[in-house]
Formats: sequence, structure tokens, C-alpha cells
Amino acid sequence: MKIFIVILFILSLVIIGFNIYLIDFSNPFEGKSFVALISAGVAGVALLLLSIFYLSRRIKDKLK
Repeated sequence: MKIFIVILFILSLVIIGFNIYLIDFSNPFEGKSFVALISAGVAGVALLLLSIFYLSRRIKDKLK
């Protein structure tokens, strides 16, 4: 499970980087830039959720 979480974490970082690359910063709320902006935000939320899940698993293991 730990390896799976790490793989998803790295994948989320790659998706954030790729979508930031696609954003046109002169006009970020038009067309594909807006889609990339939303996708980067969603990947950021996924990163946050994976971090919370990983920390909760570590706490659970320490309490056992």
C-alpha cells in the first residue's frame, strides 16, 4: 500500500507540473488554460488527500 501511495503522489506531482506548463499566464481563464488551471487544482487536492491518508496510516501503525 505504501508503494502505491508513493506512486500516486509522484503521478500527482507530474500532473501538476504538466498542467502548470500548459497554462497561458497572460490569459489563464480562457480555453485550454482554464482546463489546465482546474486540472492542476484537482491534482493539488489529490496530493493533499494522499498526504493526509499517508499520515493517518503512519499514526495507525504507531498506535498498534
